[in-house]
Amino acid sequence: MPSVTPSCWGRGHAWRIRTCECTPLRTVVVALGTNGPFGYKVLDRIMRAAGPDRAVYWMTIELPEVERYAFEDAVNQRLRSMPGRWPNAHVIDWNASVLAEGLYPDGIHLNPAGCQAYANLILQGVEKG
Repeated sequence: MPSVTPSCWGRGHAWRIRTCECTPLRTVVVALGTNGPFGYKVLDRIMRAAGPDRAVYWMTIELPEVERYAFEDAVNQRLRSMPGRWPNAHVIDWNASVLAEGLYPDGIHLNPAGCQAYANLILQGVEKG
């Protein structure tokens, strides 16, 4: 059974997908982060870079203050629509799974328990397909 070791250090960028010729990458997990909104142009660009032979899993976002971070719903809606746009796209719904005790007091960043929960959710999502 595969395992996931959480590594939470705030890198939410997936602009380049690198592969090794000797070990083809079959699964890509993309968590773009919460620093600002992003649209279909970015999402489609990542899907094109991944190519049709890779399963791409998109992580939804969670933000604490809907008024301050009004882009959360729009971004999650775009992410949740990706499987309808790309046959190899999947969604792992962090937004529906996050618990307050997994976050630092800012309500955004993951504490160690949140990192483990995030990693477990990714593993479950990828195993589910």
